[in-house]
Amino acid sequence: MRNLQLPAISPSLGTLTLLEELELRDNSHMKSIPQEIGQLVNLRRLDLYGNKLRQIPATIGNLKNLKILDLRNNSLAIETIPTQLANLVGLERIYLSSNKVGSVPQEVVSLTALTELDMSNNELHDLPESIGDLVLLKKINLSGNALRKLPGDIAKLGQLEVMDLKHNELSKIPEEIGAMTSLKKIDFSHNMLTELPWELGRLEKTIKLIDVQYNPIVIPPRPVVDKGTHAMLNWLTKNEEKGRKAKVSGLGMKEH
Repeated sequence: MRNLQLPAISPSLGTLTLLEELELRDNSHMKSIPQEIGQLVNLRRLDLYGNKLRQIPATIGNLKNLKILDLRNNSLAIETIPTQLANLVGLERIYLSSNKVGSVPQEVVSLTALTELDMSNNELHDLPESIGDLVLLKKINLSGNALRKLPGDIAKLGQLEVMDLKHNELSKIPEEIGAMTSLKKIDFSHNMLTELPWELGRLEKTIKLIDVQYNPIVIPPRPVVDKGTHAMLNWLTKNEEKGRKAKVSGLGMKEH
């Protein structure tokens, strides 16, 4: 049921107990869903994209078989996300982009089966160290927020392949990123970075793409950055020792 402009869903929804997938997207007048949704215990995918939801009923915690939860493009805030969300221990993908969430809910970072997390286009200013508990994550999208830094524990995401952090306020990347050997694609574009950590060069053989466009980067030098991912990582590898010494002595780095 999509784009039907439904103002509400009947509580009789709870009688459909054999449902495995439910799609209720693009109903611009829908501000809530009935608590009877918690009776759909066989649901594996719940799509509530593009409504006007301001809260989620606590009974969502009953959906123990749920694998995919799509809450994008609603009006949710941190205060309206129920603690019972943490009961969805088998959840693999959660999409919370384009809401009004000001911090990563503790209920989300407790979902250790997650392989994909999308909290783009919200109101995040920082990430909790506990983000590192999501050790099965392969893709994280935090673009379009106001993040100023990343916690070092993000390096515990040892299976992470895609990291999207474009359009934030990052001025520094933690050196621990050099331990994230599964990374294949990183988007740091549209931030405030002046330098990339030397440790990033250690991922030269695994990373396919690093996007750092629209940053005031000086390390590596701009001509190197303009040559692309391989050139940047190669430069960091070759110049790490010299660069660290130059930083200690207060000298700048030139292109080599």
